[in-house]
Amino acid sequence: MKRSSIILLTLLSMGVYWNTLPNEFVAGDRQFILRNPSLGTPDTVKNAFSSDYWGKLGGESFIYFRPLTVLSHFADLKLYGLHPAGHHFSNMVLHTIVTLTVFQLFLYLCAPHLLIPAIGAGLFALHPIHTHSVSYIMGRTDVLAAIFYLWGFILLMRATEQERPERHPARIAGACLCYLLALFCKEIAITLPLIFLLYRFCWRSDRPSLKDSRLMTSCLSLCAAALLYLMVRSLAVGCIPFEGVISSWYSPWQRVCMVIITCGYYLQKLFFPLRLCFYSNLSVPGSWLDAVQSPFFWTGVLFIVSWAVSLRRAPRMGFAIGWIGITLLPVLNIILLPALAKENFLYIPSIGFCLLLALAVQSLADTVRDNRRWLFGAAVTAAALIGILYSGATLRRNTDYRHPITFLETTLNNLTPVPPHLREDVCFFEGVKNLYITYRNLGILYRKSGRLEEAAQAFENALQFTPSYFSPHYEETVRLSLVSVYENMGRFDETFTLLLQARPDAPRPRSADNRLGVISLRQGKKDRAECCFKRHCREDKTNAPAEYSLELLYRDTTD
Repeated sequence: MKRSSIILLTLLSMGVYWNTLPNEFVAGDRQFILRNPSLGTPDTVKNAFSSDYWGKLGGESFIYFRPLTVLSHFADLKLYGLHPAGHHFSNMVLHTIVTLTVFQLFLYLCAPHLLIPAIGAGLFALHPIHTHSVSYIMGRTDVLAAIFYLWGFILLMRATEQERPERHPARIAGACLCYLLALFCKEIAITLPLIFLLYRFCWRSDRPSLKDSRLMTSCLSLCAAALLYLMVRSLAVGCIPFEGVISSWYSPWQRVCMVIITCGYYLQKLFFPLRLCFYSNLSVPGSWLDAVQSPFFWTGVLFIVSWAVSLRRAPRMGFAIGWIGITLLPVLNIILLPALAKENFLYIPSIGFCLLLALAVQSLADTVRDNRRWLFGAAVTAAALIGILYSGATLRRNTDYRHPITFLETTLNNLTPVPPHLREDVCFFEGVKNLYITYRNLGILYRKSGRLEEAAQAFENALQFTPSYFSPHYEETVRLSLVSVYENMGRFDETFTLLLQARPDAPRPRSADNRLGVISLRQGKKDRAECCFKRHCREDKTNAPAEYSLELLYRDTTD
């Protein structure tokens, strides 16, 4: 029966992501893998442990110190080259390993049942919330971290058992090694010691005591592993928090409400995985009325109350609920993140959700009488129906990652629009920023595909999401891209006007003068071109292109 369950779970976890094999590199995959000339070189190994790897590639403004994840991409490149199917296959295999590890964990927690752990692990394998972690190649950070996180937890549970005490030191050492490796995959794994303590308080019949040497040894060893990770990280890239200028925009009560709202957002996505999207459109409450009118706020409050009640009345259910809450702690905006919420953060917390469902079925199985066995059968049937719905949603969601343009177009369809009158409100910065990034990136892809009309429309839309509290660089980047599109379309008047507006914020205003002169020449306006070239030469006497253009202009005028 156990072997059959393993085979079935393998088929489920691989089969539901089999349609990702034709997918291309999308979003960050293109920058991290496709256009990364150093990924397959020995420098990758050195840079993975000694620098902000993503920052070196011009990525988002957060510290990317995940050396084992980088090394996994390095190995994939050696195995598959730049064929995306191989990289997707690796993600499928890693997700299958996590699924089987979840099954092993649930077997341990739900003994002596076998069907119930298989149900829980099967729901985990199929849950649509995992698509961004599996279908998106760079999303494997969560999958890799989950592997080591789970095995670290399993070893900790085994280390505190009564039997075979001679093996306890080896198990604790193994757990600490897994914990360290999980941290080298993603920072979210930092919560493992709290999960272990929650397990000791909620699951074991013997209450933990400070006199329990195994418990104290385990906790101190985990703390030592965490300290070692922080030291290595500090020496390599520093331990700068994510929090930036956005922290000064909000009062303490707004930030407290934001923690509860973020928790509610994640819970709704976990229980009802609908309209999944790479980005979120969370908004910070501007007043107490905004907070209490948010369904996410009340979902978060209900979750906290449910956890408090279950810890007293149903400790094992409390452990499953607590797993969700504790593993979400790093991403609840206790320290404000550059991205307030992302669905891939739910990969490890979803284990607690699936355990909660498995425990509910187990509780039903333990309490129903013989003449009510139909009730247990109905519960199993309901779980199967949920699994079918999950698999359908996952298979459909995988197609969103088929092509870079498809991915961004789907993202736009699932993002909640931000009305024009709210775009200057810093409470809506998350939605404004995500819409700006999506439109800008979509414009870049349209331009590369030769779809100039659509590129112009995308860049024009991106300009509508550059509020005054953004850096001028955001607007300047899009304006210069739009200038290039207009010029290729022959819309020279609009090109000149837009470039003139972009000139003050351009990184090299003098080069903008040369380009203005060239556009004027193409319009046949030689006097205006001469003025632009002269201003360029006056401000930069060593610039050959402008001087050459001016010489050609004079020669043409003389002729």
